[in-house]
Parts: sequence; C-alpha cells; structure tokens
Amino acid sequence: MSSLLQHFTSRRTTSAKQTLRIGEEIASKITNPCAICFSGDLGAGKTTLIKGIIHALNKTNINEIQSPTFVYMTPYEETTQKDGLPICHFDLYRLSSESEFEALGFHDYLDSKYLCLFEWPDKIPSLFTKDTLLITIAYTGETEREITFSTWGAQ
Repeated sequence: MSSLLQHFTSRRTTSAKQTLRIGEEIASKITNPCAICFSGDLGAGKTTLIKGIIHALNKTNINEIQSPTFVYMTPYEETTQKDGLPICHFDLYRLSSESEFEALGFHDYLDSKYLCLFEWPDKIPSLFTKDTLLITIAYTGETEREITFSTWGAQ
C-alpha cells in the first residue's frame, strides 16, 4: 500500500466537490486489492472522499453511495469497472470490538480480492498491517479541510 503513498502529499479542500475530486485521484492510482483507512471527526468528509473513490472505480451514482453506519459494510461488486476490482465500504463507528468484526465475518475481506475502504479503523487496529494507507481528514476552518496521507497499522 505504501506505493499509493508516493503519489500523494497533504491536500487542502474547501468544498465537497473538491473532496470528491481528490477521491477520484486516489482511485486512479489504485491497482490492487488492499485496505485503505479513513480517519477524522464526524462530518469531516470521510464518506465524501470514499464516494469519489467508489464513483471513479465503478461509476455508481454519487447520491447512491451512503456510509453503511447501521449495516457496517456495503459491497460494490456488480458494476466495478477497473480491472474487476470489487469494493467493500466499511463504517465501523458503531462496532464495539474486534471480536464483533470477526463474528460478523468481515475479516475474510481483508485478505481477499476486495478493495476495502474503512471509516473508523481505530475500532480494529490490530487487523491492519503497518503499511496500510491511512487518510486523515482534519477541519482547518468552517469549510476547509486538510487531507493527509500516511501509513498505519499494528501488524
């Protein structure tokens, strides 16, 4: 995953539209199944960034991409265009533990053919390798955000 890191430095955004475009840029550099983690406060733009990635890879209508807060995971398999790479979007905000993640059967997606996009990855930190891409979105003003790219993980 660190190969993705070489393409990006910190970015600033002042609108949802710009955040979507950055997501599309990220998507253009994804070539293999992997896990990408997204961190930031509620409302910072994690889902918006993920919408840009999903839309760029499989042309799902932006308005149809929602954060799977109450179901934990939404797969996007049928319409993926880029090299047949299926996508799973995880929102772990409501998850109580790593064992709950395991019990739900989601661990299998980590070592598979899927591009896994994780909101709130801090709920399952030991499941990520230390070279997992972490994209952090921070408020820098009312409408401004700074997006930073780093590696993260416990394994």
